[in-house]
Amino acid sequence: MLVKRVLSDNSKCVGCEICMITCSLVNFGEINPAKSRIRISRMDHGFKITVCNNCGLCERYCPQGAISVVNKTILIDEELCNRCGICIEKCPTHAIWWSPDVKTPNKCVACGACVENCPTKALRIIESEIEVMAEAR
Repeated sequence: MLVKRVLSDNSKCVGCEICMITCSLVNFGEINPAKSRIRISRMDHGFKITVCNNCGLCERYCPQGAISVVNKTILIDEELCNRCGICIEKCPTHAIWWSPDVKTPNKCVACGACVENCPTKALRIIESEIEVMAEAR
């Protein structure tokens, strides 16, 4: 099954956080990087981009069946989610987290807004077969 994936190149990231601002605006209607579905972290030598790669491990472990592939992306159904946090625990890339005022765990939906607005082209979106990653935790 094909899924959309946002790929990142940390070496191109300058830490401007335009991706985070764009993400929160597009997905939540407000400029609030704390609600962003992508994160930029300062490292000793540059920046680290954390974004869901739609590997499917969260879907495998969700006890409620609240996570599924819809329109080539992995989504969390707010109605079915019981907020247990297992998806957060199982994510091998640490790309699912709780955000302020968000009812379900927050993860990238591969909308592409961050890709379109990244001034350094540190992000790109592709479609590829879903490959469930091995557990990292």
